[in-house]
Amino acid sequence: MAKEKSEKTTEKAESKHDKFKRLAAARTQTVLQKLDVLINCANGTNYEWMPEEGQKIVDVVQGKVDVLKDKLLGGDEGNAPEEGFTL
Repeated sequence: MAKEKSEKTTEKAESKHDKFKRLAAARTQTVLQKLDVLINCANGTNYEWMPEEGQKIVDVVQGKVDVLKDKLLGGDEGNAPEEGFTL
């Protein structure tokens, strides 16, 4: 028991900034990978879509990017578009 306690007190707690960098890097990589998968839907050889469907996808993704930009750069606590996107 004493050994566990001493290990915890000797470990340096992760700072908020270090935690942000660690999580933001991993989450950004995940988003980029998911965007690549979504971009695959724009392959005209395999898929067919209407221009208004493409615009709807672009608009909802851009809306999320705008919220992220406001929160990270503008300090705004804007609301994200609703979840559960459908065409």
